Amino acid sequence: MYDLELNQYIEAEAEFNYLLKEYKTKREKVFSGCFAQMEGDPITYDLLRYHYRTEEAGLELVDLSAQYEKRLKRLKRNVERLKEAMNILTEEERQAFNHITYGQPSEFDYWRNRDLNRNARDKLIHYLTDLKDQDNIKREQERKDQLKKQLEGVI
Repeated sequence: MYDLELNQYIEAEAEFNYLLKEYKTKREKVFSGCFAQMEGDPITYDLLRYHYRTEEAGLELVDLSAQYEKRLKRLKRNVERLKEAMNILTEEERQAFNHITYGQPSEFDYWRNRDLNRNARDKLIHYLTDLKDQDNIKREQERKDQLKKQLEGVI
């Protein structure tokens, strides 16, 4: 795993919050669309009418939740993994990592922060790589078990 993949975990929280906000906004639009509405178009000055039938709104909500659920789940897992991985760092490494990554204040000088941050990033990368490998092994084992069950059912 390289720094680019670590950045994926670092940016996951902001992306998660953004997607959640977007999902809630779209849901509210669908809910409010169940009631007849009128808006003025600022360009043509025409009145626009909006209205969802209840069935259409229900289908739209199901589509929205299916669309966002998988992405939100993956991002939430990445946020939780990074928080879990931060627990393996020493207090100094955590402070330096937070200083350089998130801009939080630090009591160390530039060179000390840089060295501690490099150590922290290496630890995080190794830890997250190990977690990813464990997940891959677990998924592979589950696939083998499913295949065995399917083959036993056929034979």
